[in-house]
Amino acid sequence: MKKQIVKMGVKLLCLCICIVSVMSFCSCGTRKAPELDEVKERFIYLIEESAEINELLFGAGIPVYERGGLLAQKRHIYDNIYQDVYNLSMEQSLYYDTAGIKAEAERIYSSKYLSALYETAFDGVLIANGSYLRFYEEGGQFYQAKNADSFSYQRKIYDFSTMKIVKPSDDDYVTVELEAYDVGMSHKPRTLKITFVKEGDEWYLDSPTY
Repeated sequence: MKKQIVKMGVKLLCLCICIVSVMSFCSCGTRKAPELDEVKERFIYLIEESAEINELLFGAGIPVYERGGLLAQKRHIYDNIYQDVYNLSMEQSLYYDTAGIKAEAERIYSSKYLSALYETAFDGVLIANGSYLRFYEEGGQFYQAKNADSFSYQRKIYDFSTMKIVKPSDDDYVTVELEAYDVGMSHKPRTLKITFVKEGDEWYLDSPTY
């Protein structure tokens, strides 16, 4: 009889552990996403502010001296080892070093998203497999890859009235869906999915916005 009671007790204990584990798993996997009204203002701000950093990292980039231009020739700007790879930033550029661009990016994008971008933009191997870092600093000068303006980044106009939260989303990771238009191109909208992640007490973009 005692053995049976012990066995029943063990079975009940195991059953309780299983129930608690399942409940814990379910509660972790179903953390409720915020209501759109709670986060929409911040999300719109991030999407709109991303335009400038996207232009820097994926578009035309920073102002540079024109190759073959009179000023560049007069100053012998491109008489160096990087003449076929990099263009020199103009002094009037708002971003004249790596730190300035990083500071702007980190206002908008999550640390995880930026870690991959930084590898190819600033921090990786200078020359690898025929690819070059997008930005390069040397001797107090700031350079941008010659092919920077050949990227296919296209600015967008967003219809924020179409924004809605979709899966996967929870209390610190949210995916939204909304319609957007390519600037100066077709008036037919595209549906975009953009993700946000909470770092500390604040939301940041965790995906491209184009």
